[in-house]
Formats: sequence, structure tokens, C-alpha cells
Amino acid sequence: MAAMSKGALTITSLATALLFGGGIFLFLNFGSIAKNLSEEYASRTLGVDVTIGEMEVFFKARKIDVYNVKIANPEGYQNPYAVTVDKIDIHAGTLSSELLEFKDVFVQKADVYLEVKPTATNLTDIRKNMNTNVGAEESAGEKALRVILDKMVMNGTIHPTISFLNQPVNSVKLPEIRLEGIGRNENGVLVG
Repeated sequence: MAAMSKGALTITSLATALLFGGGIFLFLNFGSIAKNLSEEYASRTLGVDVTIGEMEVFFKARKIDVYNVKIANPEGYQNPYAVTVDKIDIHAGTLSSELLEFKDVFVQKADVYLEVKPTATNLTDIRKNMNTNVGAEESAGEKALRVILDKMVMNGTIHPTISFLNQPVNSVKLPEIRLEGIGRNENGVLVG
């Protein structure tokens, strides 16, 4: 009987250590886990590779810092990227499997590499090939993902390339772009 309770104590201690250790591992590596999930989700949605250099998650402050975002160009375009972003500062509200609430999003130094061909642009090709159903449809036992975006501010530059012109085209600095109140009145809009 003593051997049995000693075995149960050992198993309980081991299980507790695994849970505690797993929790510490998850907490310490949450940024890289969130980074990998974000890259995979964005790549599936846009239909092109999306990479993130680094993602830092600050639980207590409900803040996420994302660095060095790169959105690849579709096949057949000259530049390797359609968009690159130096940094995104995100201040979050509710973050659950059903609702993502973003209070403030600041996009810093977005470089858009617009490539114009006689019949299309890289950005219209990305939009045309987007999978708007990623995360938007309800499946058995799960609800569709909804998003609220209270405020987003973005600054950046457009770098155009026009394939049928034989001369360079100057870059254009964008005025500050502001979006506000997306999904607030509807308690979130579907991701798609």
C-alpha cells in the first residue's frame, strides 16, 4: 500500500512539474508561437508568403510589438516583396479564439512596392487570390473569428515600378492613413 501511494505521489509530482514547466515554456516562448501562427494565418489568407522577423508579447500591458513584416509578391513580379513594414505596435483589448479587439495599431515605415503591368498589378493579384474564408466560416464546434479595430494609424511610402515604361518612377510618401471604429458597432466584423 505504501509503494502504491508513493507511486501515486511520484506521478502527481511529475504531472505537476510537467504542467508548471510547460506553462513556463509556453510563457517564455509565446512570442515565437504567436509569430509562427500569425505567419501561417496571414500566408494562407493572402496566398503569398508572409514572414515576421520578431514578435514580442507583453501580457500585462496587453501590447504586441511586431518587427520586420514582409509580404511576398505573387509569381511573375520583379521585386521579392509587395510590402515590408519595419514595426507594428498593437495595443489590444479582448484576445480570444472568437474575438480580437485592437484598441490602437500603429504601423511604422510601411514600404509598398507597387508593380504595374499592362493587365494587372501585384496588389490586385494578391487581392484577387485572397482566401477570405480563412478564419471567417463557422465550422462544427467553433465560432467564426471576429475583429474590432478602434484605431489604426499608418505611415509609409509607395515605390512604383511600371513595367512598360523605360524610365524610373519616383517614390511617393503617403500622408498619414487613419482608420477608426471598424467593427465596434457590430461587436466585431468577420475576418474575411
